[in-house]
Amino acid sequence: MRASGLLPTDDGHEIYWEESGAPAGTPALYLHGGPGGTLRNGSYRTKFDPARLRVIAIDQRGCGRSRPHVTAPGYDLGENTTDHLVRDPAPL
Repeated sequence: MRASGLLPTDDGHEIYWEESGAPAGTPALYLHGGPGGTLRNGSYRTKFDPARLRVIAIDQRGCGRSRPHVTAPGYDLGENTTDHLVRDPAPL
């Protein structure tokens, strides 16, 4: 992994992202496998050629290292709909 961070949404969430692979490579966006998933173990990187691709991966809202986590006290699942997920920023 070369870089990582948090992108703020317009409703107070922060979306975790990380970048790996070739800095000038063809961009490839990886979205982890759904609720409860995470990028933590980095195994998704084996699916991409790091010499050719600039891989951007994100943890969807409420999961992994995005904040707040769905298990946080008082988390409102009404802020974790398909519409919210589609509107969330992607770091390209």
